[in-house]
Amino acid sequence: MPDELIMTIAAALAARGADALVGGGQSAIQALVRLLRGRFARRPDAAAALEAAEENSNDESAVTALAEAIESEAASDPAFAEQLRRLWAEASTHSTASGGGVVNNLSGTAEKAVQARDIRGDVNF
Repeated sequence: MPDELIMTIAAALAARGADALVGGGQSAIQALVRLLRGRFARRPDAAAALEAAEENSNDESAVTALAEAIESEAASDPAFAEQLRRLWAEASTHSTASGGGVVNNLSGTAEKAVQARDIRGDVNF
């Protein structure tokens, strides 16, 4: 099973048209897709995994197959792995919300974290 970050990247790429990836983050997601298409051009199985995940973003097995293809490529080339992680960091930190949407970012570690919008009434901890 691919690591959590790779699974997150694969799921985001599969659903890159989703409302969660709008604004500034979208160009970083597109850069990730271009990176993968270029890398997967010589690997028909990996290219097919990317296409299948894009077409079936709710299919967990398709997203897992994409994550496995990404992880395999990253394991064989540390420079690619670094580029992948850098582009993901850009995509995840530059996401913006519009039309009343919310984007919450938490970086690092936290024992407890609260992220909220439009709280009505009391909040007790």
